[in-house]
Amino acid sequence: MPDATQLTTYTKQVLANTYQTVTLTDNGKNPLPVLPKTRQSPIKHVVYITKENRTYDEVLGQLTTGNGDSTLARFGTGVTIKTRLSTSRGNSGRTTDQAGDTVRVTAADIMPNHVRVARQFAFSDNFYCDSDASIHGHHWMMGTIPNEWVEANAASKGTFDADSKAPGRRFPKTSGAIDPEDYNEIGGLWEAFERNKISLYNFGEANEYAGSEEEWTTTQFGAAQTVAFPMPKAVFPHTSRDYAGYNTNVPDQYRMEQFEREFTAKWLGKSKQTMPQLVTMQVPNDHGAGPRPDFGYPFLHSYMADNDLAVGRILHFLSRTKYWKNMLVIITEDDPQGALTTLMHTAPF
Repeated sequence: MPDATQLTTYTKQVLANTYQTVTLTDNGKNPLPVLPKTRQSPIKHVVYITKENRTYDEVLGQLTTGNGDSTLARFGTGVTIKTRLSTSRGNSGRTTDQAGDTVRVTAADIMPNHVRVARQFAFSDNFYCDSDASIHGHHWMMGTIPNEWVEANAASKGTFDADSKAPGRRFPKTSGAIDPEDYNEIGGLWEAFERNKISLYNFGEANEYAGSEEEWTTTQFGAAQTVAFPMPKAVFPHTSRDYAGYNTNVPDQYRMEQFEREFTAKWLGKSKQTMPQLVTMQVPNDHGAGPRPDFGYPFLHSYMADNDLAVGRILHFLSRTKYWKNMLVIITEDDPQGALTTLMHTAPF
């Protein structure tokens, strides 16, 4: 065991390795004050938009101003989309091109709005994520560290059965709602906002249906469905009862229309209410699903284009409201499950 003198030396070294003394200056140009409450920030409203499962390279890898790999930008601009009539899988599991492949679309711009937003405003090319799947990603996003209970359930091979006769809670693999079993001792973001009396409103982030039945017959009218888990009390009264949660059968265009309609009714026009300080919003169709030509999704890329158009429409709408000049919009992925591309850059944006 080290003696008291050696322990003192070790302590000094740890402090030197951990902390750095700096002089803070504030010229007022940064919208964020250098320390809390030192001055009033011009940012009065934050819109926190959650998307699904894409890596930086897949969408923004072509940006010459970023640290990306353009060869992985399958949802970028000027890309070729192929329908594989015959497939072959190598040892890596990657589907390879075959002589029988038929080119359906060439020089396609899949997510041009995302590219334009990155060029016009700001983006992060080294923004890393510790989530293996959606469940972990949404927990991190809501300020909760996924514990062993979450990790074990996420890795299980359980299946969801909405008509099960088994007693108790079913298949607890929720996302933004956070399960009771892994709550932080003092809660997550929802509870922090409630404690600090920060006004908020939520569109779809905490009411994701853990076992959504993704059949068109259950969603043709955008009807709400029951859920298999409780919603945190701090966000329950501040959550839209109309907005569609995660389900790739529901177009993101439909979500955009729900958002615009409710936003207008609550905080614009004749409404006397002011937009909350925080608005959370889930726009999930860049998760992707199997092609459904009969419903307007002939390719995986079709879901990305749907998502891209919705994000563009959201920004177009918000930028024409009276709140825009005091608004910060954050657009991020819940996790980087981007197929084999995650081996290159595990960075959502």
